Amino acid sequence: MGWIGVDLFFVLSGFLVSGLLFSEYQKFGNIRIRLFLIQRGFKIYPLFYIFIMSTVICDLLSGTQISKSKLLGELFFLQNYIGRLWNHTWSLAVEEHFYFILSILLYFLVKWKLLERKMIFYSISVIILFGCLMSRIITNHYFPEKENFFETHLRLDSLFAGVIISYLIYFDKAFLKKFVGKFKKLFIPLILVLSSFSPFIKPETSFFIRTIGFTFLYIAFGLLLALILTTENAENKITSVVTKPLFEAIRKIGFYSYSIYIIHLAITMLVKRLEYEVNLNTPLYFIIYFCGSILAGILLSKLIELPFLELRNKYFPKRTDNLI
Repeated sequence: MGWIGVDLFFVLSGFLVSGLLFSEYQKFGNIRIRLFLIQRGFKIYPLFYIFIMSTVICDLLSGTQISKSKLLGELFFLQNYIGRLWNHTWSLAVEEHFYFILSILLYFLVKWKLLERKMIFYSISVIILFGCLMSRIITNHYFPEKENFFETHLRLDSLFAGVIISYLIYFDKAFLKKFVGKFKKLFIPLILVLSSFSPFIKPETSFFIRTIGFTFLYIAFGLLLALILTTENAENKITSVVTKPLFEAIRKIGFYSYSIYIIHLAITMLVKRLEYEVNLNTPLYFIIYFCGSILAGILLSKLIELPFLELRNKYFPKRTDNLI
């Protein structure tokens, strides 16, 4: 069921990224979209383009034919529409498109002084959620032979589920707390029910998953996120179950997660070659892949991602009260 990690990532990303903009609006009364996009660019582009450049160099050295459409897809973040060199980079295209769509939406809501009009924001969000679901149903009905779950217009709802929760936290927290408090006992059973199918059905072959299944998952992860956000001393309660050292280890992995995600398929290819040559058993293969991905991701982050983030913070810092 590892594939559902992308769905969790979308919900968390929608929550965290929109939270940056909502927080800025509450502090300054406006949003600097240009600064936001530049800051996201420093986070995403350097490591990604170095990874793609390294891929092209390796392919050229090995004599592998490079597809122009796939390369263009990677370079212009259209991987989920015109092709890609790596199977996992489609999610980065969805993320990138989300940045621009969210920026445009919030720009006009702020400009027209509508951001705090809750019913307007919720109505727009429901239209997006319903529109994505209907797009999935129609697309998979008429083109069932295709893997219709990479395109942005089919997956944007998962990100906006996180945006909705973020909006509730920043603009309607009392309602969120009241809602969670009233139905809290139902959350865990509902989360389990909505995600219970994921270990048993693959999205590549399932009309259910490619349509309403993705909806079930973002609802499940959204409920889990809302439950944690409204639980007092949530971190202490989590560490009492998983222990403090494990919690801190997971937190560290989260800090380096972008680099780990970028490199993990390359590590898979290397380990598979090793598996073939030395006849590794499956558990050992997984351990090497798992640890190798984390270690390689941390190394890449320290060498590439973090230095560029330092440059970002130097030349394009976060807004402060004296920079209004």
